[in-house]
Amino acid sequence: MAQANEDEIRTYAHQLWEKAGRPEGCDKEFWELARQE
Repeated sequence: MAQANEDEIRTYAHQLWEKAGRPEGCDKEFWELARQE
């Protein structure tokens, strides 16, 4: 996800979080995963 803006990262992080079963307290991890892709 090169040159992604913050909204795109947020949306992708949310999708990753939902696919993982919505674990609590992992927001920073999913943000970093989304930002790296």
